[in-house]
Amino acid sequence: MRQRFSAEGTGHFGSGWVWLIAKRDKLEVISTHDAGSPILEEGVTPLLACDVWEHAYYIDYRQDRAGWITSWWNRLANWSFAETQFDAAIGQGKPWRYPPSQTAR
Repeated sequence: MRQRFSAEGTGHFGSGWVWLIAKRDKLEVISTHDAGSPILEEGVTPLLACDVWEHAYYIDYRQDRAGWITSWWNRLANWSFAETQFDAAIGQGKPWRYPPSQTAR
């Protein structure tokens, strides 16, 4: 999965995002261009997203998008959030939503 994620993000042409998503109980890696998002797709639960727009990494990584994605994977990916989202995708909890539920307060 890590190799697929890195390859998808590194090979993505132009600006956008690389995503780890759940389509019901199956994991998939996809990329979207510009402001595209799988959030509104029926049956899709986003688990993680990595920004592959140059503004996200250029100061520290210059043209090294692969280095940025490796660093993101190792240090920034929120695996506890991804686990909660995946549990929700398979019917074992509720996914995070914005805005937060008024009853959760």
